[in-house]
Amino acid sequence: MKSYFDVHSLPVQMILSFIGVVLLTVAAVGIPAIWLIRDQLDRQAWSQVDQGRRAALALYGAKRSEMEDLAMLTAQRPTLLELLEQENWDALGDYLGTLKTGAGLDLVVVCNSSHETIASTDSSLPIDPCYTWANGAYQVLSTVSSPKVWLTATHPVERAAGGAAEVLVGVVLDDDFTSQMQNETGLDHTIWAGDQPAATSFAIGIEHFNLDSHQDISSNAAKESVYSTFEFAGQPYYSALAQLGVQNINAEVALSVADIATTQDRMVLIMAGSILAVAVMGSILGVYLARRISKPLVLLADTAEAFRKGDLSSSVAVDAQVREVAQVAQALESARIDLQHTLINLEREKAWVNHLIESI
Repeated sequence: MKSYFDVHSLPVQMILSFIGVVLLTVAAVGIPAIWLIRDQLDRQAWSQVDQGRRAALALYGAKRSEMEDLAMLTAQRPTLLELLEQENWDALGDYLGTLKTGAGLDLVVVCNSSHETIASTDSSLPIDPCYTWANGAYQVLSTVSSPKVWLTATHPVERAAGGAAEVLVGVVLDDDFTSQMQNETGLDHTIWAGDQPAATSFAIGIEHFNLDSHQDISSNAAKESVYSTFEFAGQPYYSALAQLGVQNINAEVALSVADIATTQDRMVLIMAGSILAVAVMGSILGVYLARRISKPLVLLADTAEAFRKGDLSSSVAVDAQVREVAQVAQALESARIDLQHTLINLEREKAWVNHLIESI
């Protein structure tokens, strides 16, 4: 009997054929399926990032409108107008502090026609907001640690006695603000002043956060929105960077894709495990079928060997459940019977010839 490890043997060839069919099936069906699922997951992730970008821009627009409304309401306060007419600057400063606290602002300033500060709730600013921030909107204030981004709005004050005046209100877009944006959009949020982060919702902070690790995927012609990937604190992210109306001030939304990467790795492992399991099952099935076919063939070979040695008395008794093998066994049994009859006839004729010769 030949060894099953012989590559020319039927069992080994059948097992290899089963494994080959399994691998080809997986390559033809499994790999495209995984690629399509990975592509779909990426598309969904980028779609979520883009929706977060749109939602963030809408929230920034709403926040800016809110600031403009607060500036208008502050400028129309009767008490503020009265204190301006009286030129009671001390009382005006105290009143502005009360307005700031009640409206949730970080800065309230009253300016004159020359863009000079009349009264302010924060005298520690290194710049004169009436002169530097006269146009309102987004502003960058450089500090020792990191830049600060302010959202400001201005509105003129209509004084009965004449003379122009203006109210400037502002809020700092700090880490608390980005945390609120994260709660609203469901994505991590970062505000950039140029290449420096000004505020972020990441719990680790912005000390080691920079744009150098970002790899741009796509952007529009005006660079108003840039899509990129990066890693932060060992986690992969998809992000979208959008301008806030000022070229060097941008808002970034970021989606952690660690779960997606884990899902993709799990899919690959499941596929590899499935391939292994199917290959093992195919091998077991191949061994079973090979034994089912080869065992009767081996018995037939042994019977043929016995025929060659002259043993024609034993019938060919092979329990073959494969039709072709059963046909071979039946043909071999018929040949044995015919050969046995022929030999018997030859022996009879030989005996008759010998008897004839002896009689002569």
